[in-house]
Parts: sequence; structure tokens; C-alpha cells
Amino acid sequence: MEAESCYRLHPLTSPRQCTGYPPAIIRDEPENELNFLLEELKCQRDDSKLPNRPTQKKPTNPALACSLVTSGSHFNFKYSIATSEELTQQLLTESRKIDIAKPVIIICHGFMSWRNQMLLANLASKLSKELGVHTLRFDFTGNGHSSGEWKYANYKQEVEDLGTVANFVKSGLGCKVGCIIGHSHGFSAVLHYSSMTNMANESDRENDRCKYYVNLAGRFSDPDEDDPLSKFSLEQREELKDKGCFQINSFFGDRSFTVTKDRIEARKMHRTSVYLNKLKQNDHGIKFLTIHGSADSVVPVDSAHRFRDGTSNHLLRIIEGADHNFNGLKFIDDIASNVIDFLPLRW
Repeated sequence: MEAESCYRLHPLTSPRQCTGYPPAIIRDEPENELNFLLEELKCQRDDSKLPNRPTQKKPTNPALACSLVTSGSHFNFKYSIATSEELTQQLLTESRKIDIAKPVIIICHGFMSWRNQMLLANLASKLSKELGVHTLRFDFTGNGHSSGEWKYANYKQEVEDLGTVANFVKSGLGCKVGCIIGHSHGFSAVLHYSSMTNMANESDRENDRCKYYVNLAGRFSDPDEDDPLSKFSLEQREELKDKGCFQINSFFGDRSFTVTKDRIEARKMHRTSVYLNKLKQNDHGIKFLTIHGSADSVVPVDSAHRFRDGTSNHLLRIIEGADHNFNGLKFIDDIASNVIDFLPLRW
């Protein structure tokens, strides 16, 4: 029996509210948006031709909460249907209405954030309308509505999450991944994914690779320069020393997260240069755009220059006066226009 990926979609009935996160505020509500939990399954395809042989389906990763904004597709999804099975079936039917000739832009959120962070949710809607493309933003494992355990410095899982979403776009929706955008911590997964894609087997179809990546205020990590413990209080550091872990609270509401000693060590060992070196060794025409605020007090603007200097085909745009979250929606027009100018006229 041969294993292949397939997908199960579960509806999200309250996609804009989530404990521990600010409610979604979208200035221009998208006309066509599907919200769902994405579950990747490994399907054992039976080639034995034996009658009534069942297909085995096993979940491989946590279910990821997704918001798909589409261009040129008109959904008629109704939450009033009685059973979850009927909701799931209707959701699958609606998702197949998507115009597969148009690419998808994937958007990744930052640290302890979620897919409906104000800038990202509005950027998804704006890019879909102005470019005539689809956008898909999602919650990393343990964040927002996604299942699974939240972990500090969960780099390996997050790049797997991004890979699951990208594969769903290509195999589940039948679309091309046109661009991937990462904000702050989310760009770590984007950069790692781009280096993995760039190292793909030469026999892979060139057109299957995503070639456009956008960094919104991402951090250039170097263990020799950046001590993650400096971001936490003396009390938290003492608790880590005595108990091996400490608690941090969500930025909004009363959601609590546990930071363990092994995750601090994982953060200390994270090196941006590893992925940049892989990209330098294998240039398949991948292009980067970094957008950073001059008033960013969370990630110094120096990170933006180091990203630019570390890769070829890299554009850098500094937005004067913008903070780490680009002041809500104050600079969204500048960000969108830079992204639009960066992307090709024809996909």
C-alpha cells in the first residue's frame, strides 16, 4: 500500500473570536472567505485490487485553523446545517469552487499571535482584491484556533505547518503558491521553508516552487548576539532555574503558556545564517522582499539590512515611523503597494 497526503476540512463556526487574542478587525470585509480547520491525513492507497478493502487514513499533524480569501469565487456556506458531517461535506464542496488559474498568497503570523492579527487579516483581504488572487492565512500549531501544544521556539513544527498548508494549496486546492509572507517570528518558518524548497530535487517541476517571499519585520537570529532570556523577567529566569519552566501570559486576555528549559536552548541555537547559506548554494531564482519599520523597538532595523545582505535578489524597504506591528493599519497601503510592486505582473 502506498501512502499519500489527503485532507479533511472541519468548519470553524466562530472564526473571528479566540480566547487570549484580540478580536479580528477587518476594515474591508472580504466577500468570499472560508474558515476551516485543515487536517492532513496519510492515506494508504490499496493497489491490491481486493474487493471491499478499506482505505486507511491517519492524521499526521495537528489541525490548522485557516482563513481562505478567494478572488472570483462565490461561496454559499451556511452554518445552519444540522450535523458536523454535513458541514464538513459542504465545506469541501465549496472549497472546490476556487479558480485554480489564480495563485495563492500564504500569510504567516508572528510570536504568540494568530491569523487574524489586524495587519495580516486586512493585508490578506487587500491583496486578494487588488491583485485578483487568493490568500490563505493560518494559525501555527498551538496558536489561535489550531490544535496541538504551544511551544516556545517551535521552529521545526512551524515549518512543518507551513509545508502542510503549502501542500494543501497545491494538492488539495489545485492552485499554485505564488508568494509566502511572514511577519516577525513567522518569517523564520518562511525562510526555512524557502531553503528547503530551494534544495528540492532537480527533477521537481520548476514551476511548482514558490519563488517570492516577503519578510515583515523578521528577526535575524545569531546565538552569539541574542540571548532569549534577556526578554524575560528576573523572577521568570529564577523560576526556570529552579523548576525548569515558567509561565507567560498572552498579550490579550488571560491565556497562559509554558516556557521550558529545552525550548530556551532551542531558541539559543537558532541560526538564520544556516538557511541563508543554503539559499546561496542553490539559486533557483528565488526573490525576497523585506519591509521593516524604522521605529521598530522589538526587532532592530539592523535585522532587515542583514537579511538583505545575506541573500541575492533581495529588495529592502524601510517604512519611516513604523513600529514592529506597523502601527495597526496606518501603513497598510504602503506595505500592500510594496508587495504588489515586488510580485510579477504575470504569475
